[in-house]
Amino acid sequence: MPIIVNRFFIIGNPRSGTTLLRLMLNRHRDLCVPPEAGFLVWLYDRYKNISYKKNKMDGFFEDFSRTKKIENWNLNLNELKKYVDEEMPPNYSALMDCIYKFYTLSNLSKSVEFFGDKNNFYLKSIDLLNDLYDDAKFIYIVRDGRSVAASYKALNRFSFTSDYAPELPVDTEAIAVEWRDNIAAVNKSLCKLDSQKYYTIRFEDLVLRPEYFLQEICHFLKVDFDQAMLDYFLTTVREGLEPPEFSQWKSKNTMPLQKDEILKYQSLGDADLKVFEKIASVGLSQYQYISSN
Repeated sequence: MPIIVNRFFIIGNPRSGTTLLRLMLNRHRDLCVPPEAGFLVWLYDRYKNISYKKNKMDGFFEDFSRTKKIENWNLNLNELKKYVDEEMPPNYSALMDCIYKFYTLSNLSKSVEFFGDKNNFYLKSIDLLNDLYDDAKFIYIVRDGRSVAASYKALNRFSFTSDYAPELPVDTEAIAVEWRDNIAAVNKSLCKLDSQKYYTIRFEDLVLRPEYFLQEICHFLKVDFDQAMLDYFLTTVREGLEPPEFSQWKSKNTMPLQKDEILKYQSLGDADLKVFEKIASVGLSQYQYISSN
């Protein structure tokens, strides 16, 4: 009997609160949202037609073990292989479900109803994810693009030692174009879905009214609200906190909510604000971000 897994995906532009939301939801007793690792999409083209055959999965597991960030899941590959042998997944989606389920069994002392997944590049993979899991749900978190630009610029002032450090544009015009195009790509994909399959939240609203909007998200997922989500900053590495090396650029996710983050755009100069607003005016207006002029 194949594992039945309910799935949701957290979608958003980099520096928009996707990790914050991941950590919040991962604290819920009935939810699991592992650290980001994009093998679900990365391996698709090569293995989309895979069907389980005992002793013929070595190629898959070798490729799987080499995908970026999978080391942060702390999986015992031999034990995972045994688990897959027991479950005999009939197709690619079921094989992926096995891996997520094994992660939970191996790392967390809870049984979950929903498996979440967060990767920023998923914003251009919504169609694929929906094809893989036609009952999946999507949570889209959007942040004022001007604050995103300010965050990009702040990070680019530092030198990071991690191989996984973000590589982000520096020029305001380039950031505005990226944010504008990413917003458009998400909207194009979400518009194809039934409105009950996705939920949109602004980062600023989540920061100002976390309990209310987490209750709304729980309602969307059809799970009870769990107060523990508000204590996301207590998450340990074993429970799914980002790896310690990621704290170089994600340190605020180990702190209580920083309300001044909603005003981050104010650190941009007037010239940068004008450039951004000119390029991304449609997206800013769509999500009710008021012009600085």
